[in-house]
Amino acid sequence: MIGQRLRLARQGAGLSLRELEARLDNRVTAQALSKYEHDLMMPGSGVLRALAEALGVSVSYLLSP
Repeated sequence: MIGQRLRLARQGAGLSLRELEARLDNRVTAQALSKYEHDLMMPGSGVLRALAEALGVSVSYLLSP
């Protein structure tokens, strides 16, 4: 899943979960982002693309093991 890569990209960008939520125009809640990072949920393709763009990484990076 994408949890570890998402967390690394978010921390590398210096963002909190709330800041990432705001960067995504509240499209995804901080609670949902936390669930993605803990591999409890998987984002849909549109959210995955938005996350990659907001964090300045590729979708491939987020999906890499």
